[in-house]
Amino acid sequence: MKKKLLALCDPEKEFAGRFTDYFSRHRALPCELRVFTTTEALSAFARKATIDILLIHESLLTEEGSRLHTGSTVLLTDKGTPSAGRICKYQSAPAILQAALAACPGPPSGEDVPSLKPPARIVVVYSPISRCFKTTFALTLGQLLSRDHPTLCLSMEEDASLSILLHAEASETLADMIYRRRQKEKDFISGMAGAAVSLGPLEVLMPTPCPEELYTVAREEWDDFFSGIEEDGGYEYLVVDAGSGAGALQTLLMRADFIFLPLLTDGFSQAKLQAFRRRLTLWDIPGIEEKIHPLSIPVCRMPESADRFFERLTVMPLGDFTQEVIRSSGLTRPSDQASSSPMASGFKW
Repeated sequence: MKKKLLALCDPEKEFAGRFTDYFSRHRALPCELRVFTTTEALSAFARKATIDILLIHESLLTEEGSRLHTGSTVLLTDKGTPSAGRICKYQSAPAILQAALAACPGPPSGEDVPSLKPPARIVVVYSPISRCFKTTFALTLGQLLSRDHPTLCLSMEEDASLSILLHAEASETLADMIYRRRQKEKDFISGMAGAAVSLGPLEVLMPTPCPEELYTVAREEWDDFFSGIEEDGGYEYLVVDAGSGAGALQTLLMRADFIFLPLLTDGFSQAKLQAFRRRLTLWDIPGIEEKIHPLSIPVCRMPESADRFFERLTVMPLGDFTQEVIRSSGLTRPSDQASSSPMASGFKW
């Protein structure tokens, strides 16, 4: 089957570069890609070739651009709610491509468009409040998801104690994986799987023992790192125990599919929540409110002996609570309408 011609026109060179990189690493895609950062270059190309699908930033769709001969046009937007013919650019390249293909008229009878493996879903567990069982919930959630889906869990907590609590040491940590991605290693996901520690079927990437190593990681590098996990097909879910995020929190929340927000109801906790909401207002992340699922996690006391404690969480009351969160949030059913996640009476986000 002849591949469709997909033209991308966006003024942000970094975004165009990431999209180009995705196509260069996935040769079996049903499209050929041409990338432009100006409408002048796009128009010159359109005079010589027929574009099947045009992905163009809404700010560039001038009267001249609207007259281009294309099969389908999909607008890229920085903000707002996605709609028919209009999608948010701040998501993974596979998700954008899926939306573009969905907008394109179907192939001739007898021809099939190759299906694309959905990108990994990023599930962020974050709270501005301490001692709210955030890490405990993240590990329980990861274990339950990993029973049916390849799942990776990573911690971005400072002074994270996972290696001690799990009685596991790893030769490579989060910082090493960022370095691998920075070097454009082709076996990035294989290296990730080799470095991860197993907690049953769940793979856990150990946090770096020196969080200072992460402070120099640029926002673009964090974005590329998470893109690599999303797009390389090794995992269906990435569960991130976000912590302070080591400078990556804004990028994480922007890329997240789900954000679980463990909270407490005391006055100090509510003050921290209010400060966090102010920060979200300043960041102005599209669709952030719809992603957030506030939680009141039941108390889960660690016994004096922590041996195999985290592996037992799924059969404790917290396991039942987390199962209900998965069900009510629609986390494993992307087409379903999610209902409210479990919360304490009188508790508000």
